[in-house]
Amino acid sequence: MSETRQPQGIHRSAGPGAAFFTLLVLGAGILVGRYVNLMPPAASIEAAMIDRLFSIMLGIAFAIFLLVEGVLLYAVLRFRRRKGHEGEGLPLHGSNRLELAWTFIPTLIVFWLSAVSAQVIFRLDVTPQDPLRVRLVARQFSWQFEYPEHGVTSPDLNVPVGQPVILELISTDVIHSFWVPAFRLKEDALPMRETRLNFTASAIGEYPVVCAELCGAGHAVMRTRVVVQGAEAFDTWLAEGSG
Repeated sequence: MSETRQPQGIHRSAGPGAAFFTLLVLGAGILVGRYVNLMPPAASIEAAMIDRLFSIMLGIAFAIFLLVEGVLLYAVLRFRRRKGHEGEGLPLHGSNRLELAWTFIPTLIVFWLSAVSAQVIFRLDVTPQDPLRVRLVARQFSWQFEYPEHGVTSPDLNVPVGQPVILELISTDVIHSFWVPAFRLKEDALPMRETRLNFTASAIGEYPVVCAELCGAGHAVMRTRVVVQGAEAFDTWLAEGSG
């Protein structure tokens, strides 16, 4: 008669090793979120909010990665087939408390990140006071920036540093996506529907603009730049363009 093996419980105390590993994971996540920067230099006021949110998400993701891979490595080493063991391993019954923890804690993290992200989105959508209004017309495969209050049209986006800008986007053909990595901002330009993007440039310089939506054979070359100037230089540029 074959022996019937009963499931084995494993509700043992995790011990100081687990506590040390948990602290190590949390510390690594905090350090990565605090000191690892994967973004280009920021050039807008809005970038600071987005960078903070990204750093939090990066730290949490790295901590979860270490936790999962650490537990996986422990399981591979702890429960590996030993030399001379040819039969099947004993069936083990896990911990209901552990299963609740790895369901409940990630759920809380997701809801918290959703709330923080919503706050950032709402703040980005607030209409600024005394903005410079620019109309963006996207087409295959170029950008055209119009300054209706000044009668100026340009293939580049020229803006003064420190002044809020409202960019009104429209497409003449397919969907395009206006993306300035240094500003951390992206907005779709849609046919037959106007969209809007608010930003305030914070650093003088030139920053690449990329179409982030596959829009046809010339998508890869649909590029331009944002030229951020001082107030006087921008006024001079406007005067020269309108004259």
